[in-house]
Amino acid sequence: LNLKVTIMLRTPGLAAALLSAVAAVGAEGVPFVGLRNQGNTCYMNSMLQSLHHLPEFRRLIFGLHTSSHLPAGSSVPLELQRLFYLLQRAGPAGLAAVGTEGLTDAFGWGWREVNEQQDVQEFWHLLYESLQQPPAEAEGAEGGCAAAEGESAAGGR
Repeated sequence: LNLKVTIMLRTPGLAAALLSAVAAVGAEGVPFVGLRNQGNTCYMNSMLQSLHHLPEFRRLIFGLHTSSHLPAGSSVPLELQRLFYLLQRAGPAGLAAVGTEGLTDAFGWGWREVNEQQDVQEFWHLLYESLQQPPAEAEGAEGGCAAAEGESAAGGR
């Protein structure tokens, strides 16, 4: 820690650049948004936010074959694509938070499951298993990333 502080003090250009970068980010407003808590879903929201910030995981999710013709809340992969899409688009649109109701519906959760604290590891296993279903079984024969197609998945761009 002392070494880092000393380097910054001896390199005023670096310190100024860092302060400038922090000020610029604050001025522009980082387009990060949160997830609305439905009850006791903070464990799920934490996991989903963490996964969303992993570029490779996000690419894998958007690469899943899904169909936008399915009813809302009927497919975990599709709802995860929709959620990730909204997390990327909500900040620039001025929204502070995104709901997870479609995803919890796709898991088949009702009021009890949403309001019952669960273990994040159990949630990870549930999510992982849900994403392992073959596309034909989970989504029907149609392919493509419905959320990336845009309009029908998130109500427009």
